Amino acid sequence: GLHIVGDSNLILTQLQKRRVPRARHLRGLYGQCRVLADRLMVSSWSHHLRHLNKTADGLANIAMDTKQSK
Repeated sequence: GLHIVGDSNLILTQLQKRRVPRARHLRGLYGQCRVLADRLMVSSWSHHLRHLNKTADGLANIAMDTKQSK
């Protein structure tokens, strides 16, 4: 199965334990992620501290600021 690594422990926990977020604006994204996780047969989730991966954090910030991803 696929191993997912992320820097938001809250989001990883919600996805792993199938807990729908309280914030309404996040529920659609949560649902999309859950469907993909099931289709891709995610077998494990782990938290990686953001400050230990500055390159990925910087790229994510650029994508959010410009509303683009590559």
